[in-house]
Amino acid sequence: ICLLMIDIDHFKSVNDTRGHMAGDQALQALSEAIKSQVRREATDTRETDIVGRLGGDEFVCVFPETDEPGAEKVANRILENFREASGGLTFSGGVAFWVPDDKPDRLISKADQAMYFAKGEGGGRIRTWKPEMEETAPVRKREFTERAGGAVMPSMRAGVKRGGRTAVMT
Repeated sequence: ICLLMIDIDHFKSVNDTRGHMAGDQALQALSEAIKSQVRREATDTRETDIVGRLGGDEFVCVFPETDEPGAEKVANRILENFREASGGLTFSGGVAFWVPDDKPDRLISKADQAMYFAKGEGGGRIRTWKPEMEETAPVRKREFTERAGGAVMPSMRAGVKRGGRTAVMT
């Protein structure tokens, strides 16, 4: 399972300078860019991807049958589609891969750290979590993890179960 966290770069500025209608259009453009790249129907070789909006301008994509290079490829296609559809807006994305013994909140935390590394490098890019990010990543509020976990964990469990795996993330 791979997890992609997405956060639109400078979204508050879009709302403040262009108006909330422009912000809504940016959210719609991102939603369409995501929908154009995720698998919505299971096939013989790959389960359905799961997408959710965490709130504001944050989205999460769960790729049950995708490795890190595959998730990075999908994330970069989403970024390019969004850039084109939104007239040049970008997002920062963080990819993390589930490893056995990781709890769902750990996977969310890894993807969030990678996303903030992408933001720290100027945004408009995707970063994959690496262990060295752990020591220098900004710490986000606990409420984010609780909010994200509440929205994502049931879907992640469902994704694991649908994939026929014996491991269940709890």
